[in-house]
Amino acid sequence: MLSNKDEELIARATEVAGATKQYDLALELTRLWLQVAPDSTQARQTESSLLLLSNRIDDLAPQLAKLLEQDKVAVTFGGWTSV
Repeated sequence: MLSNKDEELIARATEVAGATKQYDLALELTRLWLQVAPDSTQARQTESSLLLLSNRIDDLAPQLAKLLEQDKVAVTFGGWTSV
């Protein structure tokens, strides 16, 4: 079983790969990160950002839908919660 340190290491490796514009590697690492922590909002946000940066717009919509589904309560517009 992987520990929190493993998750932190994967997150950091993803960050480095993205910062050096190695988007394919960063996306692979993000998928690994999501295997380790499937409920990680940070991992999903990172994956969405990387998909946008790598111009993979067709793959972006499902990821954004997952993010919105994951945190329905926090999605508010003008003080009203949208569900």
